[in-house]
Parts: sequence; C-alpha cells; structure tokens
Amino acid sequence: MCDDKRYRILELTDMMLDSIHVIQSRTSQIKSANDFLLTPDNTFLLDGICMKLIFMGESVKTIDRLSAGKLFLLFPFLGKKS
Repeated sequence: MCDDKRYRILELTDMMLDSIHVIQSRTSQIKSANDFLLTPDNTFLLDGICMKLIFMGESVKTIDRLSAGKLFLLFPFLGKKS
C-alpha cells in the first residue's frame, strides 16, 4: 500500500476518533432516546450526531477500499461485509 493511502487511512481514523469524542461529550446529559425529542436544541443535536455517524460509516467504506479489503481482515471481530 502506498504512503498516500496509508496517510489517508490514518487521517480518516483520527477524524473518526474525534467524532466519537465529540458525540460522547455532547451527549453526556442525554439519559434516554426521548431526551433528543424534548427540545429543538436536542433535536438539532441528534441531527448532528446522525451526520457524524454517517461520516464514520462512509469512512469505514473508504478505508476498506483504500486497503483493498485487507485491513479489516485483521480484525475478524468487526464482522463480515454484507
């Protein structure tokens, strides 16, 4: 795998970790799924979280493509592609 692909994989992984930390910090006051529906601000928060989750899913697909499907073979506990 060329250095550009490795760099991009590391960059995407770092961005995914940042997204996880943002989600954790912004939802620290949320106790149940219904809390997202109580106020317009919480609904807006839910929208932002969904966008971050979509980004992470797309990043996983990009990483899989950049590694020609080989990287995730090293982590069988992640499950198989469907």
